[in-house]
Amino acid sequence: MNKEQAIKKVWDSIGSIFTKEDVVALIEQIETEGTDIDVSELIEHVQESISNIDSSDIVDTSSAEFYLEGNQIQLETIDIDTNYIESEIADSINGFFNK
Repeated sequence: MNKEQAIKKVWDSIGSIFTKEDVVALIEQIETEGTDIDVSELIEHVQESISNIDSSDIVDTSSAEFYLEGNQIQLETIDIDTNYIESEIADSINGFFNK
């Protein structure tokens, strides 16, 4: 429900101890504060947080599988802790909005 729909519901409803004018005035005071987001600043903030993650926190080195290719050892697979990355991104976004 948006602000205009809320106001219409108030005007269409039965009165209460608060007048419709009181309720509408209160709704009118509701601003969309904090919705003017500088997306590029948010992206930069998240990118910085991601770049500060220590790789040892996101990879499970014990799961690494290697193979030989000529005289080189190649990494075939390694498990990545996506939950840790998601948590770091969420913390970064929360930090951005709570600064």
